[in-house]
Amino acid sequence: MKPGMPFQFKFVPFLLLIFAVNAFAQPPRASTPPPRRETLLNGLRVALWNVPSASKVTLKLRIHAGAAFDLKGREGMTVLLSEVLFPTSESRAYFTEDLGGSFELKSTYDYIEFDFSSDAANYLSMIDSVANAFTSPNFDKEVIETVKARIAATRADLAAQPNFAADSAAAERLFGDFPYGRPILGTAESMAQIDFVDLGREFRRLFSADNASLTLIGNIKSDLALRGIRRYFGAWPKADARAPYTFKQPEAPPTALYRIDSPKTGIAEIRFASRGFARGGDDFIASEILASILEERMKANTPAEHRESVFVRNDAFVLPGAFVYGIRGIENDPNSSENSSPKIEANDIMAKSFADKITNEEFQRAKLTIERKLSRVEIDSRWLDAETYKLASIDSDARALSTVTVADVQKALDKLASQPIVSILVHTPREN
Repeated sequence: MKPGMPFQFKFVPFLLLIFAVNAFAQPPRASTPPPRRETLLNGLRVALWNVPSASKVTLKLRIHAGAAFDLKGREGMTVLLSEVLFPTSESRAYFTEDLGGSFELKSTYDYIEFDFSSDAANYLSMIDSVANAFTSPNFDKEVIETVKARIAATRADLAAQPNFAADSAAAERLFGDFPYGRPILGTAESMAQIDFVDLGREFRRLFSADNASLTLIGNIKSDLALRGIRRYFGAWPKADARAPYTFKQPEAPPTALYRIDSPKTGIAEIRFASRGFARGGDDFIASEILASILEERMKANTPAEHRESVFVRNDAFVLPGAFVYGIRGIENDPNSSENSSPKIEANDIMAKSFADKITNEEFQRAKLTIERKLSRVEIDSRWLDAETYKLASIDSDARALSTVTVADVQKALDKLASQPIVSILVHTPREN
């Protein structure tokens, strides 16, 4: 496997604080019962778990359409839609202060998810409040502009981070105009094109009851909770028309080294990326194991001073996503002596990491890592993933892990090695 143009740098050790979103919460108790399932007349799919020992009740509502469905030229549409439903700090504080719970919003290319919680005594009020936002959305012009400004501030904060610049450049280079290459938060230009008419139309198309799934878990009375869900969510209409994935496949990416300026002088980022795997594919678990193995290999092939900055990320989506390889936050000091820090031979690191066959020892270590990762995924999130990615059951990943072989992982490696790879350097030298 040969990445694009070779490059190398001389760097001094550094300390970098990296912000990361933890996608996995604490595992549910082993005694968690199977869910009670129901599909409402409007198509909303529901799963309920009664856990008498739980101190909180958690409601998760997932829309099975994310930023991949943003119209070209109107990137950021789905994020704006989701933010407008709970537009103010007061509307979100209601769940934390009045109901004794929490509020969280997740936006991805594949889905938009709203996570709420409340005290056990308040879960019917929580259901009512959440349902009201979806059955009676308010696309007030002033509110929309306020939310746009908030998203713009978040976008500006991210743009000032070299690691975000590197990831964004890698995605754009790899996918081009394909949805996975477009910014989830949109741009200033794309947001300016979106008005309240657009939001109303896209809400009816994407944020419909039959394109959503809801989970409720905690100390609940299932019959009462289900009556509340039917009553409050029953008025949420179906879509006029479903929105299938009908995207034109991306062209082959350019492989020459792509250089961009770093938003922080003296801080560099290196990225390689190739097209990867689908989340619902038969080879997903093999690809997860492969990511762990390749990260282990890359760290072993990287000078010790920089090993903790090395990562491999398997960004698997509904359609095949990206395998991203990188070195974060490399600090460059031109005043350091020529031999004070070893060079990072990025191409050599990649080539060596792909050179050898997968060994059983590597396979077993990585398999254990993925087993621990899967064990931390909450049962309601597993159910929602099964809905989004059309998995056979909430246990599909665990079953695949129990049957995956070294040969499966080697096949995934061979598949990756045959893909063209993009290379990104984010760097603005610090002046003497």
